[in-house]
Amino acid sequence: MLPSTAQADVRFDIRCNHNLICYCAMLDWADTKRRASAQDIEAWRCILGPPAFGLNRELTLALEMPVLALGGAAEHIVELIDVTARAKGGHV
Repeated sequence: MLPSTAQADVRFDIRCNHNLICYCAMLDWADTKRRASAQDIEAWRCILGPPAFGLNRELTLALEMPVLALGGAAEHIVELIDVTARAKGGHV
């Protein structure tokens, strides 16, 4: 799944990563929302809704094509971003 095709944004959280409901919402936001049940309430706290403008999203979209073109070398881009963010007091 590519960032540019995801139909929902998901909270960056250990409990939200790799949650099946989150994957479903990213594939088809409207249908997943329509099928939501009471037992899915906790998982829905991870789903932020359809993609909205944000600096992180725009950066991710801008990096998507170069990362795909690099293939295996893409890991080095992630390392570079991580080192840069940590040097400036942030985290990735």
